[in-house]
Amino acid sequence: MTFRVPAIMEANEREAYKLYSGEGSFNVIIRPTYQQAVLKFQKAVVDLKAIAPTPTAADDLNGTTARYSL
Repeated sequence: MTFRVPAIMEANEREAYKLYSGEGSFNVIIRPTYQQAVLKFQKAVVDLKAIAPTPTAADDLNGTTARYSL
């Protein structure tokens, strides 16, 4: 997830793909769009808040397996 301006990030990605993989590689790479990534991040936040609604609630999870399965 990026917190930069999406257009700048995409331009940087295009330049990196061009530099390292060839001119047309950016168009064939399978990657989420910025909006898809935002939606996935938002869903992850909702899921996390369902498990631990506050930062201190994470301390109440039982065992390391529960803590690291967030």
